Amino acid sequence: MKLPGSTIAMTAVGCAVAPGIALAARSASTGAREACSQAAGVSKAQQKAKRCVQDDTKERSSSAQRLLAGLAVGGPFAIGPLPDDPFSAQGNIDVQILPAAASDAGTVQFSAFADVDGVTGPGMSLDMGASYTEPFSCDAGCTLQYAPHQIYTGTYAVVSLMDHAGAPLATRQIDCALAGAAAEFSVATPGVYGIALEFWWSSGGLPPGGSAWATPPLGLDVWFTDGAFCPADLNSDQLVEDMDFVVFASAYDTLDCADTAMPLGCPADLNHDGIVEDSDFALFAAAYDALLCE
Repeated sequence: MKLPGSTIAMTAVGCAVAPGIALAARSASTGAREACSQAAGVSKAQQKAKRCVQDDTKERSSSAQRLLAGLAVGGPFAIGPLPDDPFSAQGNIDVQILPAAASDAGTVQFSAFADVDGVTGPGMSLDMGASYTEPFSCDAGCTLQYAPHQIYTGTYAVVSLMDHAGAPLATRQIDCALAGAAAEFSVATPGVYGIALEFWWSSGGLPPGGSAWATPPLGLDVWFTDGAFCPADLNSDQLVEDMDFVVFASAYDTLDCADTAMPLGCPADLNHDGIVEDSDFALFAAAYDALLCE
């Protein structure tokens, strides 16, 4: 992912596939389809029922920001049929960003429908998914939380925090079956970051012959709040370990937060007194011993 700029990817899948692959080429390749199903942990008995296909990437230009911007995008998909495989499906996947009344809150919502036709039988299902990436910036420490909203049993959701170049810093899988489940990230160092959301859900068993299938709205409620809950995690990977110590040691040697050599925001000044010295090290050492950002 290149930041800034949001990306929407829509998939009717057994697993994720590389963007830019044409639908016809993907659905016509039995070997690729089987490899995709195996990668997703699908049993051989189910492989015939799985289809790996991804629509072209949708992009919109935006500057990195704390605020959630309104967005609505839809994408059609079509799978099959093939001469040796009369199974086919066509439909649409929609993604919406719904800002809340608070400027730093909102909902990322997915929905999909599909018309399925052909030779279907026991154990066959249509798995569908969508992913969304969004840049954001923190001028100081901040905390992000993503909590399930209107999600039913069987939904698989993953949230990843990325650095300014799109490399993952930390990933959280949300167990949507648990009450109060959420993905939370602490960002201690000011800068531009990214969030990647990924949803997967299944139709369950398809009846023999044609059928229509649709998901209810599936979404995550989003909150941005000021202040990092793990301020000693200076590289925002949700751990306090050796890489953070390297950053802290450099700031400790610089000492004065007003020094131009100090990183923006002086995040290593854990007690906020304008300098990075022994009292900050005591706070950092305690967090280093704990390791995990809880």
